[in-house]
Amino acid sequence: MLALQPTISAALPWVTERAIAAVATCYRAAGGGAARDSSPLQRRFRDIHTFAQHAAAAEGWLGNNGARLLGRPAALAY
Repeated sequence: MLALQPTISAALPWVTERAIAAVATCYRAAGGGAARDSSPLQRRFRDIHTFAQHAAAAEGWLGNNGARLLGRPAALAY
């Protein structure tokens, strides 16, 4: 499992970016109604953008996990 940890951790920013793109596409396609607080899409839009601010999803983890895969010391990404 330790050998897979950098790969799994490095995948999280990529998955987050893909999820943001999917939600943004749906949000734009839904038109002006998606901006209302009662819209489920508006909630998803806020949720995915809030998650993207989490340290685990930060792009700095890509370089950090790359260093680990190369056997180099890795520092905190945030």
